[in-house]
Amino acid sequence: MTHDDDLLQRRMCRRYATDFVESPPDFKIGIARNARPGNWPLNGLRNPPEGGTCGWYIWAGETLSSDPDFFEPLHVSRVPELLPHVLPYLALPPGWRFLLAEDHEDVWYDPELLPRLSPEQTASFLSRLYALMAAAIVAVGCLHMVTTFRLSSATPAGKVWFFGSGIAIALAGVLNLLNRRYGLAAPGLRAVCIGTNLTIAGLAGIAGGVTRASFTERVIMMAILVSTLILSGVRSASLSPGETHS
Repeated sequence: MTHDDDLLQRRMCRRYATDFVESPPDFKIGIARNARPGNWPLNGLRNPPEGGTCGWYIWAGETLSSDPDFFEPLHVSRVPELLPHVLPYLALPPGWRFLLAEDHEDVWYDPELLPRLSPEQTASFLSRLYALMAAAIVAVGCLHMVTTFRLSSATPAGKVWFFGSGIAIALAGVLNLLNRRYGLAAPGLRAVCIGTNLTIAGLAGIAGGVTRASFTERVIMMAILVSTLILSGVRSASLSPGETHS
């Protein structure tokens, strides 16, 4: 691949406002035996790269054959020799397609080319995210309690209030961990957890303004609390009875 080829590919990516995802010369590309200069239209699509392949499949004609031998695996380094017309498109990311004819060019993004999470994978991701958010709330509560001992200017009553609020925050995090584990089997626990999250998020928003916390601190805290509030009401974020993944 020459420097000019690289520039053409980068220009193509800028044209469609995409990332530059190189197709390394030593990676494999699937090229149909009918895909040769003069055979129009030329079609190309890119799947996610894996196992030494760049993800591109190129063929000619209107129909994509299901024959397992339809595509011939070749190194990307052969493309300038075999199909120079498609070379500028080979750095477009997975999910992109093109169709070329003598007087026509069509390039578009096709999300169907990218793998989708199964319902089980989605539930597993949400459950782990919920556990992470709940643990973060516990950590914030513990940090809140530890900070009490550094409040040299606060009154004893103020320190007690500050320490107690840290305990409340930490317990809210623990309540979410319990809801994640047992909420589907205990609707009452789920309802209490959602109500607690709503209350804590509201109080945190008010407290941020009263204590004049920095914008960054308020955004981070509210992001954690609101995310946890949403996840506490999503059934798939809680473990079904018998599930054991962490």
